[in-house]
Amino acid sequence: SAWIRMKYPASFNGAISASAPILGTPNTALDATGRGFYDDGGATYWDIVQADTSEDKGAAPACSANLDAGFDLIAKMSADEAGRAALSEAFSFCPDAHVLDESDADGYRLGLWVLFAFDDYAMGNYPFASTYLEGPDALSPLPPYPMRAACDYLADASLSTPEAETALLDGLAAAVNLLYNSSGATECYSSIPARDDELDGIWDYQWCTEMACQETYFSRRAGSIWPEYTFNLTWVTERCQNKYGPHVFPRTTHVAEQYGGWAGLAGPAATVSNIVFSNGEFDPWRAAGVNGLNVTERGIVSVIVADGAHHLDLMFATDEDSQSVKDVRKLEMDMITLWEQGANAA
Repeated sequence: SAWIRMKYPASFNGAISASAPILGTPNTALDATGRGFYDDGGATYWDIVQADTSEDKGAAPACSANLDAGFDLIAKMSADEAGRAALSEAFSFCPDAHVLDESDADGYRLGLWVLFAFDDYAMGNYPFASTYLEGPDALSPLPPYPMRAACDYLADASLSTPEAETALLDGLAAAVNLLYNSSGATECYSSIPARDDELDGIWDYQWCTEMACQETYFSRRAGSIWPEYTFNLTWVTERCQNKYGPHVFPRTTHVAEQYGGWAGLAGPAATVSNIVFSNGEFDPWRAAGVNGLNVTERGIVSVIVADGAHHLDLMFATDEDSQSVKDVRKLEMDMITLWEQGANAA
């Protein structure tokens, strides 16, 4: 909505831009210092997901350490057939489906399956039960604060010790089942995504042409709890051209040229007006959003929703709403009223 206001200000009086990662493209600054989202390959996104697994964000104190140990254990056990068989049993893969094979000897594919469950828990860390991140076919909603609920299965500090490997795998399996088997109706999994399925994502063509944000490509730091990964634009370009043809490639300057990034919002020549940017504290897309920018004379406002997940402020009001999201919604409604009054007076 921010981009449509910026592109067509005569047609749209203003925009509520909630959880919008509009600065998460190459050649676009995140703030006045000039630092860019891709300076570290987008790793800040996964830093926020990791933070959501911490005690500071309401999760079990041992969750982060146990997740770290869990990914290491998956990688170790995937190296041989006996280990993959044990992993298949722990994660309830159907015995005759042969979900894991020799191509999974590095544990990468199973690790991604676990990783992206926690990604969804971060984005969907709402204070109420919700099917939003599961999609329209969900049989049962995620519980309130699903990151905390998943971490409850990893709350025992002893799980990261060598003698607790079986219990650690059981905890990981239970944690991901909150997403993948929320209803409990699936007795066993006959498949998990292929190695690069998650890299495509539903925004793949936009990624391959405009580099619209896709977290599956973002770097994951060495030393974090997640399996390490380094953003590789050369590989991305080759994959996009193999899929869509040689004429398709990521235009790394397109978004910056169209909308100007931080400079287009706050630079000396900026004329953009009437936009509220909101970001949730728990939402990893906050890493690529507009933060800390308030230009009163042009009606540019940015706010953080404390204890908020992905565009919580756009959800229907519930009894579980925090005062923070109530305040942000009131601000947004007040700004809309001002924009409408201004348009009617013009």
